[in-house]
Amino acid sequence: MTVETEDLEHVYDPVKAHEYYMKNRELRGAVTPQKGETKEQRKARVSTSQKQREGRMYVNNQLSKQRQAETKDMQSAQQVRLDAIRKNAEASRARIEGKLNTFLQELTAKAKPVKLIPLNEIPSNASPRVRAFWERQNANIVKSNRDAVEKSNAANAAKKNTAKAQAAAEMKRVGSELKNAVAEARATYEESKKQMREKYKLAAETEHKNIKANVR
Repeated sequence: MTVETEDLEHVYDPVKAHEYYMKNRELRGAVTPQKGETKEQRKARVSTSQKQREGRMYVNNQLSKQRQAETKDMQSAQQVRLDAIRKNAEASRARIEGKLNTFLQELTAKAKPVKLIPLNEIPSNASPRVRAFWERQNANIVKSNRDAVEKSNAANAAKKNTAKAQAAAEMKRVGSELKNAVAEARATYEESKKQMREKYKLAAETEHKNIKANVR
């Protein structure tokens, strides 16, 4: 919530100022007469000083209340802003993780088993030379089947690693965006607080000048 400077001006109310002063005043000693000052002049000066003091106290109190209220609103808005930023980041991370898990599950479900070449059945009555030939053929088949399985596993592993690397890169991007967004929100908040301090300082100065110039 932003309160414009003009909303802070003209908060002086002589009746309320006097009431506030009477509740919060500090007792002061007798006013020392100025040289060459008549009784009437002294009375008028004391009265003006009293009213202006009441006005300043009242104005300071009113501005303080407004500033406290605005500060509270700013803090609440900042918390909502930061919560939203973090919530969006959490949603993005959940989306990335869910996408990765779905891909991995689908990859596993759609993976087709490697079609293995059956081994040759060696007759029990095969001669040593024939048996040696078929055993060499079977060894080649075993190696070919093993190579095919390893190739299929490597291809699936590559797909998984690629998907995981992409997800990790997206997670890193989300983390960087979160960090930048939080930093920007905090910088904006600090600038708003600075502007608010300047605004209330100017408002107090303006009110005090008005009181000095107009309150008699």
